Amino acid sequence: MNHLRWTRAMIPPGHHFLPSDGELIEFYLLQWSKGLPLPVNDLILEADVYGPHADPRLIFPDTTDPRWDFVSEKPFPDGTIMVTRVAYVLTKLSKINSGKTRIARRAGPGTWSGQTSREIHDEQQLLIGHMKMFTYEPDCRERRKADDHWIMHEYSLAGPCLDNEQLKHTEYVICKITRVSKETKKINRVSTNREQVEKREFNGVCHKKQRMSSDVDENNTAAIVNLPFDDAAVMEKLLADMPELSPDSIALTEEDFCILDNFVWA
Repeated sequence: MNHLRWTRAMIPPGHHFLPSDGELIEFYLLQWSKGLPLPVNDLILEADVYGPHADPRLIFPDTTDPRWDFVSEKPFPDGTIMVTRVAYVLTKLSKINSGKTRIARRAGPGTWSGQTSREIHDEQQLLIGHMKMFTYEPDCRERRKADDHWIMHEYSLAGPCLDNEQLKHTEYVICKITRVSKETKKINRVSTNREQVEKREFNGVCHKKQRMSSDVDENNTAAIVNLPFDDAAVMEKLLADMPELSPDSIALTEEDFCILDNFVWA
């Protein structure tokens, strides 16, 4: 059976790749470790996160790369903004020395320094993986030039997942890399491909609604202007034709109410 493989271009505007820890383990890292294709083939990049040439700034040097998912921006009084972006990377772990258990965390002109670690369990509370959090610490010379901050969550298989006979790549992990950078505020900020699509879709919908609203207003205005003001019968008929807007008159189904529960009305 051929399964549909999604691409980034197929993701509707407004949707963002935001898997939980358990989903990253079960549906992405475990599938990759078995040699199976990922559900979305261009959301997670395979690259070296550790090594002498693995400077995180070189993995995605261009902040407009569509694999960077824009998260938020915070303005400052001096006209600059703090921008947060997230990307996912598959990488291979390497040990410091053969036979040792310590993993090499050196990355270009700096080191990924560990801070926290916790277990990841599935719905049956079985151990399926570990998550370790690191921050990138550049060397003293590079630290003076740094204008960004890097945080990484590293996901690895554990427990029964490692006992699976179908595993082909047990040395790989998925890294969720968060980049927080201070940038100059621009009036026309260069947006990612996804942001540009969302903006076009939004503008198109607004333009269509505005055009429809104008047509309705013009028709209603013409109808009211042509009404004889002393004709009570016509006014009574006009009011009678107006739809009732009470909840009972709309005849919503139970399914409709379930859908509406997912929205917050301002």
